[in-house]
Amino acid sequence: MRTLVQKSYVLFLLSVFSSHLAWSQTDTAPKPPQNQGPKIECETGYAWLVMQFNVENAFDTVHDVGHEDWEYLPKDFPGRLEACKKLPEHQQARCLKTNWTEAKLEMKMDKIAKIIDAGPKKPHMVSLSEIENQGIADRIAQKSGFTRAIATNSPDERGIDVGLMFREVDGLKYVRHAEHDVSGETKKTRNILEVEFTDPAGEKLIVFVNHWPSQGAPAEARLEVALKLAKIIDEREAANPRVNIVGIGDFNVIEADRPDPFFQGIQNPAWRNKLRDLHSEYQKYAKSYKGDNPLRKMPPGTYFYSAGGNQMSWNVLDRIFYSEGMVTGKYGMKMDVPSYEILDPDFMKGEYKFPPGSPLEGSVVKGIPQRFSHDAEDAASSGWTDHFPIFGVIRQAKLVQ
Repeated sequence: MRTLVQKSYVLFLLSVFSSHLAWSQTDTAPKPPQNQGPKIECETGYAWLVMQFNVENAFDTVHDVGHEDWEYLPKDFPGRLEACKKLPEHQQARCLKTNWTEAKLEMKMDKIAKIIDAGPKKPHMVSLSEIENQGIADRIAQKSGFTRAIATNSPDERGIDVGLMFREVDGLKYVRHAEHDVSGETKKTRNILEVEFTDPAGEKLIVFVNHWPSQGAPAEARLEVALKLAKIIDEREAANPRVNIVGIGDFNVIEADRPDPFFQGIQNPAWRNKLRDLHSEYQKYAKSYKGDNPLRKMPPGTYFYSAGGNQMSWNVLDRIFYSEGMVTGKYGMKMDVPSYEILDPDFMKGEYKFPPGSPLEGSVVKGIPQRFSHDAEDAASSGWTDHFPIFGVIRQAKLVQ
């Protein structure tokens, strides 16, 4: 089947070339269509690298009132011992054991910065998942060389938030930001952060940073957030039909989710502002790639889940979505699909050996992200994070009359 398609495609190209040759040799060549609007030239202008990174429980060493952050505090922090003993039994032991200090926090900041620097070049913006507050976002930004960071203040019970740090360079200019409470009636979750940028041509880019309810919640909880995000996007598109939209973050959606928060939410075919998924679009590109399939050079997902030794599951929890206008660049910005990558530097990789008594006893999975140990006393044994970052490039699409 592939051979037949390839032959058909070759014949099609030959026919186009022959037609073009005939037109170039005659004075009666067909006139170009009129009133087609500006031509879009997408390989010129600025290019902005956008990264998503779940930094895994990046907490400071001070208690945030109203949040259950007791596990990530120094052992001698006032009230910590009593608070740990009030936690559910399965959380008590971990809370009582951990001694989260400034030295360990600084070690974690160093590791986050090293992972960000492992990409092909310094990102223009990084969406952050699992940060505790604005202070942590500022520390990561300072350590990583970003000029500004913005974090949400969510009702999440553990005190987990999202953030976006960015550099106003290469024509990228900050305009405004807002946050949206998308918690359901029964499940509190992370707010969605909205940050608006503009480029030198005046085109608008709105980035929505997400961290949807975990797999511990039913799929309906993630669908509820998806539909709320879709409503916000509808409002922005109605206010400015030329706006470019990026939805980025840890969406916590797996293929088995029913209802499907993507297909029935932000990628619903019936929704006029449906978004494209960069990971899925890259898969299509890779399958049609001539030569070695570039998918083979990437891990199967951004997160590996073992379920205590009962599963062997790779998931793409971290995603970058973008609006239809960014497919062609007709509104001044284009998503560069071939630029997509799951970033898995060798120093960040580890392995998981399934324990005795598990269905997969003795099996070893290599190349997984080494989760960070908040109990470790030194950098050599502390690991990194439990998610691989992802990134893609947005290109300025220059309009030529």
